[in-house]
Amino acid sequence: MPHTDLWRLDDGKLIEHWDEFNLLEVFQQIAAATPWKGGGTMNHWMWLVSLVGILSTAVVFGTDMFFLTIGCPALRLASPSAGTEIMGFFHMFAEARMPIWGVLAILSNVLLAVLSKSGQRWFYFASLFMLILFVMIYARLSKPMNRLQTEAAKAGKSLDNGRELQASWDRVLLIRVPLLVVSLLAQCLVLLVASA
Repeated sequence: MPHTDLWRLDDGKLIEHWDEFNLLEVFQQIAAATPWKGGGTMNHWMWLVSLVGILSTAVVFGTDMFFLTIGCPALRLASPSAGTEIMGFFHMFAEARMPIWGVLAILSNVLLAVLSKSGQRWFYFASLFMLILFVMIYARLSKPMNRLQTEAAKAGKSLDNGRELQASWDRVLLIRVPLLVVSLLAQCLVLLVASA
């Protein structure tokens, strides 16, 4: 890959160094026509859509992993009222900001499952199935608990069953996280196979 090195000297001493290269050219070389084992090529739009899908899924996965490994154990040490208030406000912001990541992940996988002409298409269908299951479990199990905690936090009230509610929410993460892991693995495996 051609690149340019620029050095600035002052009184025989190195003062500054710039390294310049053409990223667009790099991405075009990598993504423009990568052969797939299933036949055909994975063109640059497919790489871009795959990247959006993987990163969007990773945002949702990272959020759930944070709560599974750090947030939930820390909240168990807080008083029930503090736990309810903290989680209520977390949910208030998450309800407003997280859907875009889920929508991008699902749309990316739909596009790739429908439009790709490769033998690895079933990876996208598997990923899409996991994401749809995730949304169904979220809507059925997590969202009602989120709403209760958010309403209590906004009203400055404590929930009588705050600890039990939080424990139930924590258990749902044990279902949601593996679904996201499978989705991410399926999406990454397509790129791995395409690059091989």
